[in-house]
Amino acid sequence: MSKWWKIVEGNVQALNRVSYILRKYTTSRRIVHHDGKNVTQKTLVVIAYSPYAKAQLTKRSLAATIASHISVGMGRIVVSGRLPEEEELVLEAFDIVKKQLNSTTELSFCLAMNEATNDAGTHFNIPKSALKKLRHVLLGNATTEAEDIDCWLGETSNKIHKATKANIVESKWKYIFFTEQDILLATRPSSLVAMGAALDQGYVLAPHRLQPIPHGSDFKGLNDTASIIPAAGPFEHVYDVDSNKMSCCDAGRFKPMTIFEPYDNFWWQSGFPKASPDDYVTAHKHLLLYPFIRLTNGTNV
Repeated sequence: MSKWWKIVEGNVQALNRVSYILRKYTTSRRIVHHDGKNVTQKTLVVIAYSPYAKAQLTKRSLAATIASHISVGMGRIVVSGRLPEEEELVLEAFDIVKKQLNSTTELSFCLAMNEATNDAGTHFNIPKSALKKLRHVLLGNATTEAEDIDCWLGETSNKIHKATKANIVESKWKYIFFTEQDILLATRPSSLVAMGAALDQGYVLAPHRLQPIPHGSDFKGLNDTASIIPAAGPFEHVYDVDSNKMSCCDAGRFKPMTIFEPYDNFWWQSGFPKASPDDYVTAHKHLLLYPFIRLTNGTNV
């Protein structure tokens, strides 16, 4: 979601609205009872964490992400950061969620590998470093083995490891879900048993990412075409979608945006610098073939 709010971060009123949406989402979460608890309770969620410049937005975003996983009963959530001083804000996000949801989900803040990756565009790749540290822990070759196993996998896993004395750490976690701090989980509980069956067959399941776009229906009263698409003309209608009843369809290699001139990696953003109150349709022409939807059982954005 960070690409969504970074477009409007220059507008104080819009940014306050984003915080409100995240806060409302978190407080609306409830523990969902389903038949797939044998899948979720055995899942270790790893959230690659890097704080934004705005502390409150960081905290609200992380709390919403954590709440989305707790609501389906994930067994343990590890927020993996780079620096020890990042823990304070993470613990505040934990407190927000704990006050809202009474669950057995374990929460932990752990450090990733603090070494440069020198990837293109960044000196330190947080997601890659988190995965690298998790691999070290699972293989039992982390620098401070006992402490790292406790932090990443929990005390129970460390006891199992001590009892077996195996090089590869045997833990109670069967599945790993890897994500980032600004990606909310929206899943159909009735599908979790089937997902577990697919995982047990050796499949790797990748969630489909929905991209929020600043739209006038979510920022009512703010007429800022430089950062918000007006809820008017061809962009007026937004379809309400209940993910418990509807599914996404894969259009294969059909990508309407390729009909127009080349765009950068975040092609859907390309129209905002060109948009004006008099001509926002031409600026966002590459979005015309994509119907706008709103997840009614999610953030309602």
